[in-house]
Amino acid sequence: MALMGVALTVQGWLVRDVPEEDAPPLVTWFAIGIVAAIAAVIFIMPYLGFLVAGTIFSIVIVLLSRGGWLPALIFSPIATATIYYLFTMALRVPLPRGLLG
Repeated sequence: MALMGVALTVQGWLVRDVPEEDAPPLVTWFAIGIVAAIAAVIFIMPYLGFLVAGTIFSIVIVLLSRGGWLPALIFSPIATATIYYLFTMALRVPLPRGLLG
C-alpha cells in the first residue's frame, strides 16, 4: 500500500493536467470539519467510550458530507455497532468502554 502511495505521489508530480490556478483549494471548511471531528473523537473516546463517541463521530461525518439527519441517525449506530462487534468479538481487540463500562 505504501508503494502504491509513493507511485501515486510521483505520478501527481509528473503529470499535471490541471493548471495550478484551476486546482481546488487544499484547505476547505469540509477538511477542517473532518480534522476537528477526528481530534474531538480522539479526546472524548476514553471518557464516553467507543459506542457513544463513535456514534457521535459518525453522525458528524454524515452531516458534514451533506447527508440528512435521518440517514445519519440510521447509519451511525448500525456502523458503530458493526465495527464494535468486529473488533471486540472477531478480532478480540478491546475498545474503550467509557460510560457504558
